[in-house]
Amino acid sequence: MKLTGQFILHWLWVVVFGLMVISGFVLTGAKFGWLMNYALPIADFIHRTFSLVFVILTLVAVIIEIHRCLTHGHRMPYLIIGNTGYQLFVLVMALIFILTGIFIWTCNEYSKAVMIFAYSTHEILAYITVAVVIWHIYEKSHALNLD
Repeated sequence: MKLTGQFILHWLWVVVFGLMVISGFVLTGAKFGWLMNYALPIADFIHRTFSLVFVILTLVAVIIEIHRCLTHGHRMPYLIIGNTGYQLFVLVMALIFILTGIFIWTCNEYSKAVMIFAYSTHEILAYITVAVVIWHIYEKSHALNLD
């Protein structure tokens, strides 16, 4: 198996997103607190630390794709919708996660309505993204056939 940059970036994103999902669900309250033995300060630290890594990975992925398109003359892969790619979904979800996360992290002194909107959007988006990740794993399970 040949290790490519995209392969490594994908699995880095898997690990970072997995840690962010677990720690983020712990931060939502008692219904998922058992995932980390109700250690909210540790979950908060993990979530904030890996959110910075998530932002960096997102920027790296966008820069790599722009560079690839400029040097090889391909159209932007984020415009692909359908069975051939899910990049548009990933880009939009990543940007919404980043924007709502910035509001949650930095704007606690502002309007409660803005904070409630950011929190609820962030949480609902997390549930949707987990469902899409499960679907993605199912769709790609053919790669695990060892016949």
